[in-house]
Amino acid sequence: MGEAAMLDLYLATHTPDGDARPPQAAPTGAWRFVWPRDAAFVAAALSRTGHTEDAVAVLDFLADVQPLNGLFEARYRVNGEVPDDRGTQLDGAAWALWSAQIVVENAPEGEREAVLRELRPLIETSGRALMSATDEPSGLPTASMDYWELHERSLTLGTAAPVLAGLESLAALREASGDAWGARLASQRADAVEAAVVDEFAPTWTRYAGHGGHDSAVSFALPPFQDEALPGAVSAWRLSVPSMIRSGGGLAPGADWSEPHFSWTPSTALTALSAAHVGDDATALYWLDWLAQHRTLTGSLPEKVSPTGEPAQVAPLAWTSSLVVLTLVELG
Repeated sequence: MGEAAMLDLYLATHTPDGDARPPQAAPTGAWRFVWPRDAAFVAAALSRTGHTEDAVAVLDFLADVQPLNGLFEARYRVNGEVPDDRGTQLDGAAWALWSAQIVVENAPEGEREAVLRELRPLIETSGRALMSATDEPSGLPTASMDYWELHERSLTLGTAAPVLAGLESLAALREASGDAWGARLASQRADAVEAAVVDEFAPTWTRYAGHGGHDSAVSFALPPFQDEALPGAVSAWRLSVPSMIRSGGGLAPGADWSEPHFSWTPSTALTALSAAHVGDDATALYWLDWLAQHRTLTGSLPEKVSPTGEPAQVAPLAWTSSLVVLTLVELG
């Protein structure tokens, strides 16, 4: 499954002639667009498997389409055009920073400085976006559409936890570049946001503060997105799984997800990644086995699995492929 996922990521990031191209979420239909969130995970997976040049190329595309305010649109065409008016999603800048840290840290030692220099525009523009979005008396990020892609009036866990992760990455990246003052400012902001997010969402870590049901975004409150699991997040993550299981055996994005029957492979793979990072290898392998058993005939990972266990919707889905690769790398 890992080999097939890597081949699918190669096809997503290269033309038939072998030239680099930005990764579409999937190769057909309404998924033939580049979501910054998905692209960030693709870059992270490529980086952790030694494909630094390809990972940097993915993040360079994000830098090219990023506006001065740092707020990414929901999705882009491969030529950089915005295809619709879905609006901006704050977590895009956060995921770009999280991914950039992974790419820099996994670059060969002799190339690390050059990679950091190449990614600096993306890092600083994304950093300004997060600093601006958290410059509130509450310390919380502003509400935004998250990976559920619903227009939100209230802050969701799917935005709050990635923003915190992004600020931590911003501090680490500035420190690595020798910007001690900038790193200190980012670190101080991350500390303030962490305190506010924990106060708002712990100990239940539901989709909205204290309500809204369990959300697979609880994984974003755990490593590898946070240096350490946020208070109560491991327990909440374990408790969340039964409420999100669907009849096909995988997980939905949340207990209150509007479609009640289909399993979603990104949420299932995200749970496997969390398990691997908290040392629960048995749980990680359980979900990896389920994913392996529900691939297409060509071995690709689909977006969804039907109630009867058949691959559904599009395949391969780059986000799921990336999550599977990251999980396998962590398991060693």
